[in-house]
Amino acid sequence: MYKCECGAMFKEPYKYYEDTGELWRVCPTCRETSFDKVIKCKLCGQWFEQFCDNKICDDCAEEAYTTRLGLKFIDRHKEDFLTTVYEIENYNPESELVKIRLLDALENDYFDNFNEDSYLSKEKENQIKEFCLEDLDTWIAFLEREVDYV
Repeated sequence: MYKCECGAMFKEPYKYYEDTGELWRVCPTCRETSFDKVIKCKLCGQWFEQFCDNKICDDCAEEAYTTRLGLKFIDRHKEDFLTTVYEIENYNPESELVKIRLLDALENDYFDNFNEDSYLSKEKENQIKEFCLEDLDTWIAFLEREVDYV
């Protein structure tokens, strides 16, 4: 489906040939070329412009965030998360063992005294949420793999 800036929805653009033979793909309603390919969100049913292979819109992806899902997400992206939180630049350990020990130390420090039955500080919850939603395409891909309602 396509959606034009004029609000029209259509399956295929109208093909318009100029006198010179040049082909234009235009909106069948307003004859403008300002339209985008759109898909229907699997969660809310709204039409949105698809940039990757995402099947849910950005708004639904943000609303789907929970701390539990955020923790699962950062577990899958632990290295990026920890180097971001601790503002480590030029992260390039000399060996795999050094890398593993550094990540373990950072993770232990960050999650000190935390288990599934305890609570994170608001600051840490906000850091996790910000990290998860910073790259919505990666977050949406995670949701589509991990969450059964998509």
